This record gives sequence, C-alpha cells and structure tokens, in this order.
Amino acid sequence: MVNPSENKIRDAIHTISPAPDAHDRMLARIRAKAAQQESDLAPTTSETPKSGSELPVEAASAHEPSHITTVAHPSLERTNTKPNLPRYEIRSRLLVLAACFLLLIGSVTLYATVIRRRTKPQPTESTQTEPTQTGTRTAGGQVLYNKTFSSTDELEKAVGIRLIAPASATEVLYFYDQNYIAGVRFTRNVNMYYLYACKGDLSAFGNILSVCEESPATDLAGATLWQGKDMEKAITWSDGSLSYCLFTSDEATVDDVKDIYKEIRK
Repeated sequence: MVNPSENKIRDAIHTISPAPDAHDRMLARIRAKAAQQESDLAPTTSETPKSGSELPVEAASAHEPSHITTVAHPSLERTNTKPNLPRYEIRSRLLVLAACFLLLIGSVTLYATVIRRRTKPQPTESTQTEPTQTGTRTAGGQVLYNKTFSSTDELEKAVGIRLIAPASATEVLYFYDQNYIAGVRFTRNVNMYYLYACKGDLSAFGNILSVCEESPATDLAGATLWQGKDMEKAITWSDGSLSYCLFTSDEATVDDVKDIYKEIRK
C-alpha cells in the first residue's frame, strides 16, 4: 500500500511553478555571461595579438591541452656532469701512463749514453803512457802497427829494438806491428815519415815497398833509394844486426828523405 504522506509530497511537487519572469531572468544571465567571456577573449584595439610564446604563463597554460606533459631529454640533464669511470678502467689508464713515462725515461737515458760515448775525448798520442791496441794498414808502408808507446824506452822493453827519432822531428809516436817490426812515426816540415826496424833482412819490408821500385842513388853509400808511382819514397839499409826502412808518402822530395836518413845515421 502507498503511504498517504508520500502522495501528498508528490502532489505538492507537481503543483510547484516558477515565477512568471524567472525564465527571462535566467536567459538574461546566460547571455550576459557569454558576452563577458567573448569580451575577455577578444584582443583590444590598442594591443597587437600576442603569440603563444608571449602570453603569460597562466594564459598559455589555459589554452594548452591538459593531457600534454613536457618531459626533458636525459642527455640535456647530464650535459654538465662527468661520467663515473669504473675503478678497473681508471687503474688501466694509470698503468698505461706509467708505462709510457718509463719508456720515455729509458729512451732519453739511452740517447744520452750514446751521445756521451760519441763525444768522449780520446787520449792524444802525446799523452799515451801504456801500449794501445790499434788497427793495421798494409798499403805501401802507411801506418802498420798494433801497439803504440810514448817513448823509445817502452818500445825497447817490448820488442828489444831501440829507435830514436831525428832531433828536428815533431809529433813522435813509437809502435810495433804483429810481425814485431818496430817503428817510429814523426813529422818534419809538415810531412809525415815512418822509420821501421826489424831483426830480419830487408824482405820484412816487402809489404811496405810493394808500391815502390829501386832507384839509383850514388850519394847513399850502403843504402838503397826506392820511389813509387805517386809520391812514395823510401830508403833501406842494414847495420849488420838490424834492417831499417825510412818511408814517406807525403809531398816530401827525395832530398828531404836523404837529409833525414843522413841525420839518423850520424
């Protein structure tokens, strides 16, 4: 059954009617609200329309769809940050740098050692006090010796042969070769000479005289003059116990060689 009170309420609701001007007033309010919104959105005559970038933040955000979200790219957020390297990678780089540094130090040390050896001053002939091993040349009596000495006493002690350079000689050096041919090298008037002596016969000087031929000389009693095709000149003689050979390949004349021979034989 229906409650009588519910029927009364339903009848009261159906009997309610708005005021005669209510409809007009509601319509006027709607039109006024629409006109106000249009006036707010329309630009004024004194201002130029602004682009979306020039609108205030509130206005710009009001016209943007609510579902669009701005997301920054990860690369833009890390432009000022440094990468964090793993420990093993840092250790590897340090080891490479240390190896390069050690290699550089070794190269500099090796280079300095080579330069020092090349620029190390060699002792001069006048300061040599002990026999020195040298090379041997066998062409025409030029330097043919293995050991050198600073005095004739040292030479005599080594091979038992005593030689004395002429008094006018300079740059004197005593020596002997592998065949125990003793000798003295000296300079006179810018020309270099060699005086050889041995305990054998003149055949020991065969290698020295190989570039020379015997030449007649009437003023060399007991001696023989030799001359080569170029500037080689030699005088050989013997005193019964030793054989001698005076040799030069410089620009000395035959008379120069004879003068030295006569000075030695005095």
